[in-house]
Amino acid sequence: DLIIDNPLIRTLSFENIKKIFTTFYFGNYQPLHLVSYSIEYHFWKLNPTGYHAVSLFMFLITTSLVYYFTYLLGNKNKMLAIIATLLFAINAMRVESVAWAAERKDTLYSIFYVAALIAYLKYVLFEKENSKTKWSLLLYAFIFFTFSIFSKVMAVSIVGAMVMIDFYYQRKLNLKLVLEKLPFVVLSIIIGLKQVKATASSGSIDTSDQFSHLDRLLIVCRNLMFYIYKMIVPVNLSAFYPYPTVATNISWPAEFYFAPVFVLIVLGLVIWSLKFNRVIFFTAGFIVAALALVLQYVAVGPAMFNERYSLIPAIALSFAIAYFCVYLIEKYPASKQIVFGSAGAYLLVMFYLTFTR
Repeated sequence: DLIIDNPLIRTLSFENIKKIFTTFYFGNYQPLHLVSYSIEYHFWKLNPTGYHAVSLFMFLITTSLVYYFTYLLGNKNKMLAIIATLLFAINAMRVESVAWAAERKDTLYSIFYVAALIAYLKYVLFEKENSKTKWSLLLYAFIFFTFSIFSKVMAVSIVGAMVMIDFYYQRKLNLKLVLEKLPFVVLSIIIGLKQVKATASSGSIDTSDQFSHLDRLLIVCRNLMFYIYKMIVPVNLSAFYPYPTVATNISWPAEFYFAPVFVLIVLGLVIWSLKFNRVIFFTAGFIVAALALVLQYVAVGPAMFNERYSLIPAIALSFAIAYFCVYLIEKYPASKQIVFGSAGAYLLVMFYLTFTR
């Protein structure tokens, strides 16, 4: 539907691009995503090599941007940035986003998403260093965000990521802090409403009473636990994760009942960690913000869980793990060999799992 039988990508013309930006297709409003296919179709028609090469190239760009983002976030520590980037890139959970040609929106939106985060982070850092505020950086962040949200509506989560950057650098909550995010919020609402309309028109949103509010809360907690687990231990992966079979008196698997306990324990530990630093709270907030729309409280689509949604949250998790690796090396120099050896062994396993996937 998105490439082989997609009539919207057959002609690279102003009229066709205008049509892409003014219509819904396949239950989505992601015009830049379709324009990218249109450009590719112009050059190599339906030869799959071109589509896969571009997806890989886009992911390498995102990976480079992740390096620069974690480099800035980690106070320009190159070792931290290298470890974080390797953890982000070499993971079997990335495969769905890159190897699936019809999931181009992931590799496309992530480029602009991370670029927007970099621009916003530099804007915050200029302010932190008491330099003259570089409002142009905020403008660049908004421009990149616009490209990102026109590629995939999940880019709306950037507002939460920006708030967590503010928290990380202890910016004071004031009117300026709110106003600088207002354009991002307004555009998020506009595109978000268009996406809801597009999804509803295709019947992808579950409006039935199949699950109670308590059931949905169990699903949310289980998915949050599952995303964190799978990002660290990407085994037993699947192209499709269905909901449990529904019976009259539904009995959820044990993991669903354990999940809320897990979430509460983690929440307590995250709050407790504020006594020492802000890294864990920042990471947790970033991950929740990036996943909030896809934790399936409101069911969208037939799958309960999707590996591709881990793409952006993995940036924060990789940063946190790298941060504590560097912390251990700096605080306990004798642990350097153990930390590097463990990280190297883990990455070798990740390389094998990714290649196999």
